[in-house]
Amino acid sequence: MFQALLWGFLIFSVTLLVFSFKFSHVAAVRYPVRLPLVGHLYLLLRHRNLHHALARLSDRYGPSPLLLYFGSRRTLVVSSPGAVRQCFTDLDLNFSNRPLLLSGIHFNYNGTTMATLPYGPEWIDHRRFAALRVFSPAHLQSFSQLLSNRLCVLLRRLFRCGGDGDGFRQVDLRWRMKEVVLDSLMEMLIGRRPKGEEKELVRMIDEVFQMSAAVNPEELLPWLRWTGVRRQMQRLEKELDAQWQGMVDEKRGERAAEGDRKQSMMDVMLDDPHNTDATIKGMVQTLLLAGTDTTTTTLEWAMALLLNHPHLLQKLHGEIEAHIGHGRLVDYSDLPSLRCVTNVIKETLRLFHPAPLLVPRESVADCEVGGVAVPRGTMLMVNAHKLHRDPELWEDPTQFKPERFEKEGEGKGHKYVPFGSGRRRCPGEFMAWNSMGLVLASLVQCFEWKRVGDEEVDLTEGQGLAVPLATPLQALCKPRDAMIDLLARL
Repeated sequence: MFQALLWGFLIFSVTLLVFSFKFSHVAAVRYPVRLPLVGHLYLLLRHRNLHHALARLSDRYGPSPLLLYFGSRRTLVVSSPGAVRQCFTDLDLNFSNRPLLLSGIHFNYNGTTMATLPYGPEWIDHRRFAALRVFSPAHLQSFSQLLSNRLCVLLRRLFRCGGDGDGFRQVDLRWRMKEVVLDSLMEMLIGRRPKGEEKELVRMIDEVFQMSAAVNPEELLPWLRWTGVRRQMQRLEKELDAQWQGMVDEKRGERAAEGDRKQSMMDVMLDDPHNTDATIKGMVQTLLLAGTDTTTTTLEWAMALLLNHPHLLQKLHGEIEAHIGHGRLVDYSDLPSLRCVTNVIKETLRLFHPAPLLVPRESVADCEVGGVAVPRGTMLMVNAHKLHRDPELWEDPTQFKPERFEKEGEGKGHKYVPFGSGRRRCPGEFMAWNSMGLVLASLVQCFEWKRVGDEEVDLTEGQGLAVPLATPLQALCKPRDAMIDLLARL
């Protein structure tokens, strides 16, 4: 849709194309030509996803940083370890804010959630609360147990559904993994699993990520209000708010009832009279959205890659069999010893990061990055997709080789930043590693997996803030013979 809109802009402004053609030889020498009104947006037309377009620009005009203008928004694009290190260490405080995009206004309570608040006392309070009440070792262990319980439900369902003559049955892996992660997160954050509302919640979460692009035509070119993007966001904003408000009201009713002793994150927030409903809903929404889609997207890519590399799938199972056997299920405490599982996830994040441009930041003062003068209020975009596939940094950068992380020190430093870095680094990193490792190891331990048909899984990328497979992953599975007795007792 965005490409079609841009074509419309350029058709309407034929003179801009003439201008671009006339001076294209200048851009080829040093820098892309900036056009009136649209800035550098015309350079994005040939690419379906923004991270691919920006990677091509870095290839053409030299290493990062690139100071570009997306319509009215000034943007610094970096994709080299030196520039990333400078932004996330030396200038981390200067790039500690988030730009207030339309998604921040409509999906983050007007920029007041932990994800979008500017750096300062209020953001520090939110971050401290999350660290103590959500991501502390005790709460992570509790979440791992919740996730293990929901995994048992999934494994039991897969085992009892039966299959064809060979014992294989087709599974919608995207939906199954989202169901497991969403149920576990809701139980931790709210104190209950979804009550028949999983599909509606997943739909809304998917829509949020579809609409939360950094390059939004109506945002960058305000005169394009006719596109209706803002109206769509307002409609989804109301739906989400009604969902969270219903949960808050329900929780208040439970707490008023005699004998309620649950202590979910929402319970803790309701205990503090200083927390408004908007604060509580914002925290729930931030953690639920971020924790569900990025985790399940990475798991889907990991399974797709393993299905295309069955020898690695077998290697993974061999490691699990050697360390755990078939007398019990994988536990989160086993994950440190499962190096192959960890390496598969690391390599998946390198090749197909669920947020290939990370989450944008914004400069709070004038500065200089890599010799480029960066004015205050410039949006920073780190192209992790380009960084993670740079042939000068990685051997065979486009190949799926989890074993590369067996090399001492591989993946260290700022050439590999799957969870960002600095003050705004993802606070749920450890939870994400546990979740992805536990789900992936459990599926491989208990079931044999193969592709639907002889052709390899199509690895075409979809669109949205968290970049999924273009087509939801379908796979065939059947219980491993050695695991049948254990699965029958679940």
